[in-house]
Amino acid sequence: MYICELLPLKTTKKIDTLSYFTSLDISVGDLTEINMNGQILSAIVIGVTNIKNSKTEIRNQDFKIKKVNKIIKTSYISSELLKEIYNLSTLLGTSMNNLFNTLLPINILEDIKFIKRTENTSNTFYIYPTQKEVKILEKENKKNKLEINISTPSLAFLCDEKINTVIINNQNSRHYYSTFKDIDTKKCIEYFCELLNIKVIYGKEEVNNIEINIQELRNKDTEKKVGLESVYLTKDNFEKINKYLKENKKIALYTQRLGNSTSISCDDCRSIQKCTSCEKPYTLRKEIKINGDTSNFLFCNTCKVKIELDNILKCTYCKSFRLSPIGIGINGLEEHIQKVFPENDIKIISEKNINTLKNIDLLIIISIDSLFSINEYNTDEQIFHLIHNLSNTLNTKNDSELIIQTRQDKKVFDKFLNQDSILDAEKFYNLEYKVREKNNLPPYSYIITYESELDISIPKFLEIYQNFKIKIKINVEKFVTKKRLVNIKYMNRYIYFINKKDWEENLELREKCFYNLYNLNLKINPQNILS
Repeated sequence: MYICELLPLKTTKKIDTLSYFTSLDISVGDLTEINMNGQILSAIVIGVTNIKNSKTEIRNQDFKIKKVNKIIKTSYISSELLKEIYNLSTLLGTSMNNLFNTLLPINILEDIKFIKRTENTSNTFYIYPTQKEVKILEKENKKNKLEINISTPSLAFLCDEKINTVIINNQNSRHYYSTFKDIDTKKCIEYFCELLNIKVIYGKEEVNNIEINIQELRNKDTEKKVGLESVYLTKDNFEKINKYLKENKKIALYTQRLGNSTSISCDDCRSIQKCTSCEKPYTLRKEIKINGDTSNFLFCNTCKVKIELDNILKCTYCKSFRLSPIGIGINGLEEHIQKVFPENDIKIISEKNINTLKNIDLLIIISIDSLFSINEYNTDEQIFHLIHNLSNTLNTKNDSELIIQTRQDKKVFDKFLNQDSILDAEKFYNLEYKVREKNNLPPYSYIITYESELDISIPKFLEIYQNFKIKIKINVEKFVTKKRLVNIKYMNRYIYFINKKDWEENLELREKCFYNLYNLNLKINPQNILS
């Protein structure tokens, strides 16, 4: 009689492995059939223990261990591959179950041969972030009668022992990072390619060779224009939009945040009015009632707190009544454009719908300044890739323009642009790597985040770092989480930066950290494009 540790072939965030018993002659790597809560599932054996050696453990179990129904296939997957999946799951701070089901589609498992490649192999495997891109490329290759290996971010290349190169394309796409499963698939691909002696190359992304016009805004730029007060457009840009409209060209305006104004400021003490619960800035919004009347209200985009402005609002800091809306929100911009340019198809976009744009002739980034105030290690990285993605929506066949309105000094954009004011990825990355290395930030360190409703400086599971003599840098922020969009919880998030070498070379350290992985909301190394 044996106790088996099983890995179910079903994606689930909470369940990692299951314990079942059997009298069958079973081995690590076998594919079995089990019953889980009345559902028949397939599961891979990742551990086998003789019941004679586990009597004490069985007596202490507070649940019944179920029986394995049958063995579907012996030696379904190699024990070596299972071991590496476990090691990788501890590196990325996710469960084996999530990692396995995300990267190893069931239909390819039977063909996996976990062997080292030789220098004589020649095939290349192309990886694209979405299924849509893969289908388009497969269709094009069939027309041209080309046979190449293409896939979404899975480990399908493990099946072909002739593969010696993997090319990861569109590397800046967020689709390489699974938010639900907390898995950075690019890291997974790199990990297995290194084991299998496969060369990893990042495909060069095409960047439109378009000059970017940085416009510094001053108070004089927001004067009356055509009888309307505009805090959104300079006089030059207003005239430019008119010109492009007369020529029937495509125009898009970008701004960062929702609302009519992105924050409320006190004219006396200059403080920003923040939500009393999560300490995020209120946005000013407007709604139209059934009778046609409009009403303004303050809204917290994080915890959804809504404050009607029926009464006189006071500053929460100095109690002044002199409060003013500042910042450019999407709703306010839409309302203004409808007044100034009625019956014209000008697209108002945010980060969510950049991908819907194509062949734009005039693109004006109305507001980007709020991004510079975000206190995160990868803020500059986010700004660079936002500008990069927007520039790629422009029409390259005709003369197109990209304009950035900003109240920042022009010099803050120097790190992104070359001398000709064209986006320069190589320059930016080189500068960013130096800053990251100096401050031991990703990709030179791993990040562990721990979330708790209690105000705890260092949770117990992290006290083990003292035994390993590892120095950790701690940053704490307060945030809000919601369960099923009903119950709101206010949490403390503790962020720890750990040297990359210390983390990768201590499997024991990682195992101890994940002992309570499912009791604590623990995450390792959020998406990092520079890695």
